[in-house]
Amino acid sequence: MRTLRISVVGLALLTMAGAARAQNSAWYNPYVKGVRAVESARYAEAVTLLERAVAKDPRAARNKYIEGVFRTDYVPYFYLAIAYTRLGQIEKAAANATKAAVVLPPDLAARFSELRRELDAKPATLAAAPPAAPMPKAAPAPSSARVTPPRTSARQADADALKGDVITTTGQASVRRPPDVAFLTIGVETRAKSPRDAQRQNADETSAMQRRLNDAGVSRDALRTLGIDLQQEFDFNQGRRTPRDYVARNTIEVRVDDVGRVGELVDVAVQGGATSTGGVRFDLRDRSAAERDAVRLAVADARARAEAAASGAGRALGRILKIEENREDTIVMARPMFAAAAAQAAPAPTPVDPGYVEVRARVTLTASMR
Repeated sequence: MRTLRISVVGLALLTMAGAARAQNSAWYNPYVKGVRAVESARYAEAVTLLERAVAKDPRAARNKYIEGVFRTDYVPYFYLAIAYTRLGQIEKAAANATKAAVVLPPDLAARFSELRRELDAKPATLAAAPPAAPMPKAAPAPSSARVTPPRTSARQADADALKGDVITTTGQASVRRPPDVAFLTIGVETRAKSPRDAQRQNADETSAMQRRLNDAGVSRDALRTLGIDLQQEFDFNQGRRTPRDYVARNTIEVRVDDVGRVGELVDVAVQGGATSTGGVRFDLRDRSAAERDAVRLAVADARARAEAAASGAGRALGRILKIEENREDTIVMARPMFAAAAAQAAPAPTPVDPGYVEVRARVTLTASMR
C-alpha cells in the first residue's frame, strides 16, 4: 500500500511539473457557467459566477490557455458589464466595460458598441431633468377669494386608478422560426497508464479531429472548448480499490452556420476521432427580433382578454396603466442525440431534422375600466 501511494504521488508531481508553465484554469468553469447565465438572462447568477472567475484570475486574454494545451477567449468583464447593466447597477457596469475594452474579440465588437451606447445614454437621461427651483411662497389669499384645488398629475391619477376599478390579465404568445445556426457538442476520450500519456493522446486526437473539421469548412472561431477532465479509474472488489488507467476527456462545442450540414459534420467529427456526441442545439442568430415579436403578440393577447373581461362585466376598457413582462426560458428546442458507432457505420450522412425554434413571451397587463 505504501508503494502504491508513493507511485500515485509521483505521477501527480510529474503531471504538475508538465503543466507548470500553464496558467491556472480554476477560472474556467465559473466563467463558462457565467457566460451561459448571461445569455439566458439570469443576470444575478451570472454576476456571482463571473466575479468568482475574476477572483481566480483577473487577467482577461484572447486565446487563453487551459491546462497549457487548449485555448479559449477569456473576457469576463464584458459579460459582467452586460449583467450589471441589466440589473440597473450602472456604475459597476461602466467600470467593467472600461476593463472589457482592453481585451475584446472581434465577434463581440458590435455587442460591445451597443452596450457602450446604452451606458452612455443612462447618465444623460438622469441629467436631462435639472433640479426644480424652489417655489416662492404665495401670499395668503383673502378670505373672500375662491381657492382652486391643485390639479392631479397623470402619475397620481394612475396610482388612484390602481386602487379603483382596474382589470389585470395575462397574455401569452409564441413565434416559430426555422433555425439558422446550430451547436454540436462532441467529445474525445483517451486512456493510458499514466496521466501524461492520457492527456497527450487526447490532445493529439482532439487536434486531429479539429483539423478534419477545418478541412470540412468549419472555421477555427466556430470551435469552443466546453470542458477538460482527467481522472484515474478504479476497480472495487470486496472493499479493496485497485487502480486502473487514467482517462482524459475533452468536450468541444462546434458552431454550424449552415444547419443543413449538421449531420455531415457529426460524421466528420466521429471519423476524425470523436468518441461521443452529446447532442445538437438549434438557435437563431437574431433571437432578440423573435423575442420582440413574441412580446408584441403577448401584449395584444392580454389586451384582447382585458377587453373581453370588461365587456362581460358591462364595462369598457379604459387606459392601459401597466404592462409587465414575465421573463422565462424563451427558447424551446429538441436536442437529438447521436450514437458515434451508428454514425461510423452509416454510409450516408446522419439524418437531422432541425424543426423549428419556438420563442415564448408572457406579459401581465393592468388597465382601468370605464
